[in-house]
Amino acid sequence: MQPGDKVAVERLGYPPAWKALRAAGGVLVPVNIDDEGMDPDSLAKTLRGQKIRLIYITPQHQYPTTATLPISRRLRIYELAARAGVPILEDDYDHEFHYRSQPLAPLASRDPDGLVVYVSTFSKVLFPSARIGLMAVPAGLTVPLTAYKGLVTRQNETLIEDALARWIASGGFERHLRRMRRIYEERRDAAIESLTQGKAAGYPLSWYAPDGGMAIWLNVGADADRVARRAGCMGAYVAPESVFQLIRTPSRHLRLGFANQSSQEIRQGLRLVLQAIAAEAGRGAAQTLRIS
Repeated sequence: MQPGDKVAVERLGYPPAWKALRAAGGVLVPVNIDDEGMDPDSLAKTLRGQKIRLIYITPQHQYPTTATLPISRRLRIYELAARAGVPILEDDYDHEFHYRSQPLAPLASRDPDGLVVYVSTFSKVLFPSARIGLMAVPAGLTVPLTAYKGLVTRQNETLIEDALARWIASGGFERHLRRMRRIYEERRDAAIESLTQGKAAGYPLSWYAPDGGMAIWLNVGADADRVARRAGCMGAYVAPESVFQLIRTPSRHLRLGFANQSSQEIRQGLRLVLQAIAAEAGRGAAQTLRIS
């Protein structure tokens, strides 16, 4: 990537990735998303109107909305990229956590034109400080990327990588994933149960129950920034939609992460969030909702 090169990104996305792209000289160009992820028609318009050099996308559990890009859209987006000769950077950050079915195959799994650079991480599977990632790239990029990696960091995390490799070979990795899928699904269900009770009590809520991932994208029916600030003052941290916007627009959603809290902690936190929503939705003083 050269300074000034334009990168097509989802209108709502992952700010650290945007920072990395900007640090490499990229100029970010927003592409519309909806409840199924990146909109191919919006991408087609962007590709026609500007010289795009890279497409950055999170097709599996779009960040932050958790939408999963359907197969038809994946094929259309790949076709558009191939026709324009634009590579795709596919960020598959939590592929392992799917609860009711097998996750859709990554774009990189069907890449006849050698367009897709696939990146993922073990930090979601292990713990945040385990900074071990992986890339799967077209053959022509192996040598230059290896050379660049040597400039960025000469030594790998050899001890951690060796321990991880041994853990995978022993079968411990798969056992860990099965256990964590069960736990995360229980935590997701606890969050949905609390939200369902809140909606039944009259709170202006709407959401999609994700089949995978580690968060829920909640429409609070009010100013999400104000709700997040109120909830924070009460002791419950939630991230408002504005944190993930490339171009600032009215913020109505919260991203509710459920992976790093127990079911009881989730219920307690959402009790506070609902009280903050009640206050901002014009229901007067914050009410106490009884959540079992």
